[in-house]
Amino acid sequence: MSRITAGRTSDKPVDCINLRNIRSSEIVQDTAIVYRMNNGTLFVNRPAGGGILDRDDILVTRTIGTQLCRIDIVNLVDRNSRMFSGSLSLGDFVPYSRLPRTRD
Repeated sequence: MSRITAGRTSDKPVDCINLRNIRSSEIVQDTAIVYRMNNGTLFVNRPAGGGILDRDDILVTRTIGTQLCRIDIVNLVDRNSRMFSGSLSLGDFVPYSRLPRTRD
């Protein structure tokens, strides 16, 4: 996780993020889901029961509306067998922004 957030600073957690601004997502084994946004910000979500997160799983999220929120459920599907492997309730989204560059 520290490799992903290196060179970034965290801010106050938020309840929801806009779906249209998500560029990609990544599972951090047994820990978190990282959402990469179009503007370069990362949102880290550490769901309760995150110990079942597996990098080989596919995230399947059904939402109502235009936002992904802390109350939404994420289903996990094994990439190889295509079988359901579990589900998680999302927690807070913690934003990580790039640190400003300093001039020497």
